[in-house]
Amino acid sequence: MPRPRTPQKYIDQVGALVEDGHRPAEIALRIEKWAQAQGWADWPSLRTVHRLVDEHGRIEEGERHKRGLFHWPRSMEEGHLPWRASRAALDLLRYCTAQEYPRPTIRLTLWWWRLHEAAPDIPADDAFIYARELDTIEFARVIKSEVQCKPEAIEAALAYQPWRGAAERAALAEVRGQDGSEYFEPALTFSGSADTRVLEHYLASERGSLQARQEAELWLAPLRHSPAGGKTQAAAGPNHD
Repeated sequence: MPRPRTPQKYIDQVGALVEDGHRPAEIALRIEKWAQAQGWADWPSLRTVHRLVDEHGRIEEGERHKRGLFHWPRSMEEGHLPWRASRAALDLLRYCTAQEYPRPTIRLTLWWWRLHEAAPDIPADDAFIYARELDTIEFARVIKSEVQCKPEAIEAALAYQPWRGAAERAALAEVRGQDGSEYFEPALTFSGSADTRVLEHYLASERGSLQARQEAELWLAPLRHSPAGGKTQAAAGPNHD
């Protein structure tokens, strides 16, 4: 009988803690406490944590570092982020703290910074949603999983900057052939045939928040029980007025 797959939320957490310098026994204890705080009863055993640590060590070095957590100035000193990304990265840390989200990973921080390089005045909520989507698209590519994505939706938003006002929203709506009532267009779509590893990774950046628990309940249950090719579908991220 095949071994049950370890949920991606624990795989991500193990990788982040390894990159933070923690040893397997401490990682197992931290994850158990974290899972209990969320009301989960499926945390991995110490033996499984040892296996996940070994598997993490076999990942390409650059990818391993992206799964670690952002810390200033250490992430810059170790070369995982450039010093010029400091302001944007610290703004993301502050945003996550205010929202009671976990400390951001290097990958998420990189995408947040890149978004602010393209559009310095992008609203924080929009930047976080787009960063989560781009992070997840990259993650899916790394694990060689297919994901339904439209990165051109983010490109259009960055080009037209609809948060600036009615004229920009109208211009974006004209390009997209929409009425312009809601300018946010998700770049990711999860369907009944989606890889749950990808969705679990997407949800991890808000893990522990009420919104994340509601999203997990709404999306993961039908994904786990729908036959391949099912029509269950959810867009990544809320709509904005």
